[in-house]
Amino acid sequence: MERAKKYITLSIERQCSESEDRELSTTPAGHGLRSRTRDLFARPFRKKGYIPLSTYLRTYKIGDYIDVKVNGAVHKGMPHKFYHGRTGSILNVTKRAVGVEINKQVGNRIIKKRIHVRVEHIQPSMCREDFKLRRIQNDELKAGAKARGEKISTKRQPEGPKPGFMVAGATLETFTPIPYDVLLSSDFAVKDLGTLHYFLGIEVIPVKDGLLLSQKRYIQDLLSKTNMIEAKLVSSPMASSSTLYAFTGDPMEDPTLYGTVVGSLQYLSLTRPDLAFTVTL
Repeated sequence: MERAKKYITLSIERQCSESEDRELSTTPAGHGLRSRTRDLFARPFRKKGYIPLSTYLRTYKIGDYIDVKVNGAVHKGMPHKFYHGRTGSILNVTKRAVGVEINKQVGNRIIKKRIHVRVEHIQPSMCREDFKLRRIQNDELKAGAKARGEKISTKRQPEGPKPGFMVAGATLETFTPIPYDVLLSSDFAVKDLGTLHYFLGIEVIPVKDGLLLSQKRYIQDLLSKTNMIEAKLVSSPMASSSTLYAFTGDPMEDPTLYGTVVGSLQYLSLTRPDLAFTVTL
């Protein structure tokens, strides 16, 4: 009885430890103000090191739009990670920081949050650049119209539908499919060339059991091209102890013949493994 109780106690403790390990593996490391911000606050590639002097010499005015971009190298005046990447307007300017008003959605409401952020964690926003450019263009258009004595409207108009067009001269034609074999026989007539005898340097000789493939004729043509029909047989084409240099000897008058012979020997070595080593050497 005691042994059974001890066994049950050990199994329960094992299950509890496994459940605790499972919970630790799924829960985050912490829930602090800067938890899970290693990559969020990391500085870009080749942007590490000292902070540029222009960060402190830049002038901010009340009403300017700025983007909150946390600099992980400066711990003072660092905003909460929720405001990283948000855009807001400046409502106050102090010696080393600015007051920023940012919209934050809380439930179904959007409320304005006012925070103070150091200048290292903000940068001018580009959200109004299109508006400023359009205002400059509208002023130029108005000045030109006034000089011509005209009245124009610079309001943005929605893009209307594309104008319609008529397709004239369209006719319907029906085609009847032509059988494939009839089309080939009429346009690409093929003659019967008879029995295969010689193709790509390989001689085909019909025998009783099938076909005999031989390159005897190809070898004879190669020997006659290089004037080596009457050459004597040797065990090795050259002395193994001779030393060759790249710039010794007289250059060939026609190097094309040499390249042709080497290519022919390489093609011959595909079917003659006994020549492959000598040719490649």
